Amino acid sequence: MAINTLLTPKSVVKNLLDELRKVDNPQVLRKLNCENKKTEIIDFIVNNRWGCDPLVENVIPFSIRPAFRAERYVSDSSCVYLPWRDKIENNSKNRNKILKAIPSVGRIVIDDGESPPRFAGTGWLVFHPNTNAIVVTNCHVAVQFAEIKFGDYQFKNKNSYPIRVGIDFSYGPELIEENFVEFTEILYMDMYKEPDIAFFRIEHRNGLNAIELDLKPIKANTTEVVTIGFPGADENPTPFDTFIDHDYCIKRVSPGMILEIRDEENLIEHDCSTSPGSSGSVILNLKTGKAVGIHDENLAGSYGVAVSAQKMNDVVNSI
Repeated sequence: MAINTLLTPKSVVKNLLDELRKVDNPQVLRKLNCENKKTEIIDFIVNNRWGCDPLVENVIPFSIRPAFRAERYVSDSSCVYLPWRDKIENNSKNRNKILKAIPSVGRIVIDDGESPPRFAGTGWLVFHPNTNAIVVTNCHVAVQFAEIKFGDYQFKNKNSYPIRVGIDFSYGPELIEENFVEFTEILYMDMYKEPDIAFFRIEHRNGLNAIELDLKPIKANTTEVVTIGFPGADENPTPFDTFIDHDYCIKRVSPGMILEIRDEENLIEHDCSTSPGSSGSVILNLKTGKAVGIHDENLAGSYGVAVSAQKMNDVVNSI
């Protein structure tokens, strides 16, 4: 995900510049060649000279919008570097909110019994007043294994045999059977209209907390968030591939900011680092520990788009 200053509010660019000046991660500095290179990169952003230098394209987004391995974050938060150290490592309240949500996010897995299980996207346990066993993901993820036929929701078959599909709550990338929970029912999906969300029922699993939806108003350019999901490989190589050392389908925590709230469309924009596979990731409000939305897609490589918690709540209440 590149940061396009032509599409990004000036206040956000200023925040990014402030954050870049604080970056101290050795891996990032190596990719910058030397720390003094930061001054040159800052100049590129300030003067809207984006795209003039491959080094800028490859480094800036992920030095200030990183994607930490969730497993390492749980056991050793020293992987967090400035400017996020004070926000999601040293701040115990924020850290505890992230730690509580991480186990409730998993990979959507399709198993047709013939080839190795296939990763389809990200999903998570969403709070429902009557059950703790509902998983939400994107509809464009769900259509890989579910459909509407003759007016009914159905799981797809392969060669007349039903496929097994569900969610694996482990860190990845390999499927761990004891952490896999099969989908038992399709509760909602609509392939022909928005919002791009789908809900599935699973058997109740002890020890997992459903993530609540944050229905209070949020503000653009001030609401700090993290996405938790499983970034995968793109069809075409991107800077993100290099920055995560090509470790795909691993649960990651990606901090960022809400950029814009599009109330009429029930959408929000954010700048967390994501890639294919991140579809369905929870967007967690650091202040409340609740979900402000579900990641849907990236647009023009410059920002992410998510379905708002308010719209998700409307559908959840209709189930």
